[in-house]
Amino acid sequence: MPLIHPITRRDMFILAGILLLAAFMRWERPGLVDYRYDEALLSQLAIDWLQGAPLPNRGLIASVGIPQGPLMVYLMAIPYALEANPALATAFVGLLNVVVVGLLWMFAHRYLNPRVAILAALMYAVMPWAVMLSRKIWNPNMQPPFLLVGVLLAAYGFLENKRWAQLWALPFFYLQLQFHYGGLVMFALLAWLMWRGRKNIHLPTFLVSIVITLILALPFLSGLTQTDLDAAQNLVSGDGGGLTFSSDAVQVLYRFLTGNGVEVAFMQAPTATDFYAQMPPLFLWNATIILLLVGVVVAWWRYRFFAPLLMLWAFLTAIILTANIVQAHEHYFVLVIPALCILVAMGVEGLLFIMPDFAAQKQHRHTLSTTPPLHVWRGGGGVRLDLERGLGGEVGEKMMNNRFVFSIKELPHFALLGFFGVILLTQAIWWRNLLTYVDTHPTPYGANAPLHYLLTVREKLLPYSDVMIIGGEVNYSGSLIWKPMLYQTAECVRDVLIEGGEIAVFPAQPFAIVLPPNHAPYGMLELYETANPVTIPMRPGEGEYTLHFHESAPEWSATPITAIEAPLFENGVRLTGYYLSDNQLYLRWHIEENLAQHNTQYFAHFLDATGERSGQRDSSFYNIGYWCEGDTLITRADVQLPADIATLRVGMYTRIEERTVNINVLAADGNPIGTWVDIPIVR
Repeated sequence: MPLIHPITRRDMFILAGILLLAAFMRWERPGLVDYRYDEALLSQLAIDWLQGAPLPNRGLIASVGIPQGPLMVYLMAIPYALEANPALATAFVGLLNVVVVGLLWMFAHRYLNPRVAILAALMYAVMPWAVMLSRKIWNPNMQPPFLLVGVLLAAYGFLENKRWAQLWALPFFYLQLQFHYGGLVMFALLAWLMWRGRKNIHLPTFLVSIVITLILALPFLSGLTQTDLDAAQNLVSGDGGGLTFSSDAVQVLYRFLTGNGVEVAFMQAPTATDFYAQMPPLFLWNATIILLLVGVVVAWWRYRFFAPLLMLWAFLTAIILTANIVQAHEHYFVLVIPALCILVAMGVEGLLFIMPDFAAQKQHRHTLSTTPPLHVWRGGGGVRLDLERGLGGEVGEKMMNNRFVFSIKELPHFALLGFFGVILLTQAIWWRNLLTYVDTHPTPYGANAPLHYLLTVREKLLPYSDVMIIGGEVNYSGSLIWKPMLYQTAECVRDVLIEGGEIAVFPAQPFAIVLPPNHAPYGMLELYETANPVTIPMRPGEGEYTLHFHESAPEWSATPITAIEAPLFENGVRLTGYYLSDNQLYLRWHIEENLAQHNTQYFAHFLDATGERSGQRDSSFYNIGYWCEGDTLITRADVQLPADIATLRVGMYTRIEERTVNINVLAADGNPIGTWVDIPIVR
């Protein structure tokens, strides 16, 4: 078993300071994060579950078409159970990532040494990529907590022979895989720890661990479809073109180490010219590459027991992605960051405490080469024993006694520590400047301002139980974005524009109209405009949200509507009126009850006096997710009306598994009486 370093009261004070720094970096201006399609959809899945939907068995679909596990949905239900505010959910993500800093410190302190733990945790607390990938509602941002717990449990269980830890190590490695399939690479760490502690494996405990893992996997496995399996097979088999090699993964490692490229990823921009003019990344950050290389040498020299683990952790992902199986996106490397921080910390420690004592080591080379080590690995206390047996020297003695009384000879130590501190300090300052820049400059995705701007709009909408979005972009400003933010106050949150035509919605209760910046054109906008709208500006040059508030539905005056009495469609919709001209068809509908299972379309057939069809128009109907009981809808569609029309026939249908299924019309007793409504036309 490797030497264990006990935690002292001083260690706890140091850890508390590091955690406060990590919390500040992750919680400072928490509203400066993206809140787009992925974030909103995860939020909505959690909210649906809180409102009584079945237990989720899958999360989002990864970019390669493979579904992710539902664990992220379960976790998001925790903050959303308290308040329908994505700022709280974002803070929750940040909290778990502050815990990661502590877990990294704990691993390095326990199994390497306290100095490496402090340096690695400090770097992880302020490293720009680590901070960016820990601040928003996104699957990869939640992987590190579960991986670090899994690594610690595996080390406790298989290296220290703790059976309770053996029981839970495999489940936690599986749980981190639920967030993103890239976590599969990290099972190499579990395999190595089990192999090194193979004599301690308690087979019954490990078998129970497998059963627990399978139970945890049941919800996800139950939700898999043949399409999901095909996507996974395609990912494994590739496109048949054979493996190619790319340097993209190495470039990602370079960016992670040096802090370069964060601004591009954060702003979703190909370049950030204006920002570079104000605050470019500093060249001195490239020194972390040298520290990493030194750290690799030190790992094999002084910490050789754990060196293979660190090499797998830091570099296996890059090696695999160099084969170009999938594109090397930055979020594939979020689990690599802790190992990079440990290796850089080892590099700093090596230059601080080992290289300056090289002369003393040289004098005792014979002793070192002929005396076997007392431990199977050389980390922490192992270093002290080696020093006691052969290194000698002033620095070695101070390392052995853990004394930090420096003399003039040790000024290089101060210089190196100061240099490393300057790297961390300038990265922290640079990150804060990046936040300021993003808060005041539009990005290419200008329709989606940072979250805190949207929360300002949200405050104005909270008094209304019905909110309608006109012309919003689905990924950035449509109802998908707003519904999770308003679920505790708004019963209905919906978009108004529909594909193939336009629709006017007349709610049965007070409602708010939301016009996002750069909203799509809407021919019926005048219907909802009021004399005193509320405008909320976004970032300079990005436009503004315009809000109109109505205590009752406006009157329709664009065209006369001929009222009709028609039976109810079985999806809960009743046709109540129409207007027909040579080039336009308006139909009025009433939502009596939402009984629809699938989105619908409606058709209008134009029949002559003999009952023969002389023209038709099909158009999309309102999305069933937007129906609210009591709504009146008026749809508009462009038509080419034949001169001999005598009857207007209107019906509804849906598509189920590539089949067209007509929706029945019901008699008063609820029995089907046909699939359309015929309206005589007098011209």
